[in-house]
Amino acid sequence: MDWVRPGIILYGVSPLEQKPWGEDFGFQPVMSLTSSLIAVRGHKAGEPVGYGGTWIAERDTCLGVVAMGYGDGYPRSAPSGTPVLVNGREVPIVGRVAMDMICVDLGPDAAEKPGDSAVLWGDGLPVERIAEYSNVSAYELITRLTSRVTMKYLD
Repeated sequence: MDWVRPGIILYGVSPLEQKPWGEDFGFQPVMSLTSSLIAVRGHKAGEPVGYGGTWIAERDTCLGVVAMGYGDGYPRSAPSGTPVLVNGREVPIVGRVAMDMICVDLGPDAAEKPGDSAVLWGDGLPVERIAEYSNVSAYELITRLTSRVTMKYLD
């Protein structure tokens, strides 16, 4: 008798630790981690961002603050450059992931505003990609969300 352990494939995620990812096999993600911008502010070139000032703006830009952090289960190890989709546009995380918030560089001509959507992973941004940036497994990311995150189950 042949048996199959579909496991993580049921989430639309590849069981492989490296590419190809689930989307490369035609899998569709069944889980998204979403939030929204809670602030948008101008930021001057040369100014640091986040704890320890680990990221310094190379140009004048606009930063967005996303209501999500490691207290919600987002990986604290996600470095600057990790992608987030804001209104469907890919932008990088800048600075360290904080307990409750993440800063993203929206660019100097940003039109985003508080309340706009942010996708941390899901359709258009595979969880495997975030896992790769963060040096953790996709398995860990989809199981570590805390009770602070509101779960919505859709048909």
